[in-house]
Amino acid sequence: PATPAPFLPRPAGDGGFEDKCVVRTQPFPGGITYSTQNIEMRVTKTGYGHSQDAIIVHLAHFQDRLESALPSHAEKYDGKLDFATLEAQYKIKDKVLLINCGIVLAVVVLLFFLSSVLKLHLTLSWIAILGFMTLVLLADTEMEPLLVHVEWGTLLFFAALFVLMHGLEKLGLIEWIGSVVVRIVALAPVEHRLTVGLLLLLWVSGFASAFVDNIPYTAAMCPVILHMAKDLDLPVRPLVWTLALGACMGGNGTLIGASANVVTAGLAQHYGYPVSFNAFFKTGFPVMIGSMVTLTGYLLLVHSVLGWDVR
Repeated sequence: PATPAPFLPRPAGDGGFEDKCVVRTQPFPGGITYSTQNIEMRVTKTGYGHSQDAIIVHLAHFQDRLESALPSHAEKYDGKLDFATLEAQYKIKDKVLLINCGIVLAVVVLLFFLSSVLKLHLTLSWIAILGFMTLVLLADTEMEPLLVHVEWGTLLFFAALFVLMHGLEKLGLIEWIGSVVVRIVALAPVEHRLTVGLLLLLWVSGFASAFVDNIPYTAAMCPVILHMAKDLDLPVRPLVWTLALGACMGGNGTLIGASANVVTAGLAQHYGYPVSFNAFFKTGFPVMIGSMVTLTGYLLLVHSVLGWDVR
């Protein structure tokens, strides 16, 4: 199939743009002609126009002719779909299972919120597993066909990643990173410690979260920023926001920076669109740098210049 490419006009002196338009795509032997009521589109190997102004004018003419030649589908997407149409298109195959799923999901979410209040001595992972097991028993279906659709590669990657992160946490790597940040901030003058702390915490968190999953990194850095705020007499709220923003934007830098990246890459590979680490890095890392630069200006303006949330 042809790779999507921009529409370009033919060079001047080749019959004009009266009744034809050329689509620049992969070359075909000979040429293919598609005829409609008042437009002729010919697929061929062609070059660029002579000037940028000519291209703009030709594209404007082409847009008008294309809109008049192609049928309009606006009526199909005007938002006037009723429930009867939706129910006919997306039928509920098992209402009992749907009700059971809703009840189990509601109980699981409720236990998530109550786990820290009622001291249930259950971690969030165990609550989710218990909900899954309950739903499996209520569904009364064969498990083997369902297990085929599970992304085992993604789950194994997460398992290995969390084991690695727990090992690094036990070795004290993240705590060491936090202690280095605290020592550097302590060297700054008292009146500039907040600014230095915000910038250092933002960029360190961003780069660390790009190569270390941002969820365990953030959990390990929370005690560090509390220690920094207490020892250096700094406000906690700006530090918390800086840690959250840095870890969040850092997750865009690499494929393993955030759990959502890994899940998306696994699904894309399953459907035949693999995403490699280098391909993601070429796009994600510049986006991360741009986001970090924007956040740097925001933090300096809000907390250093305007003094919001300082105390």
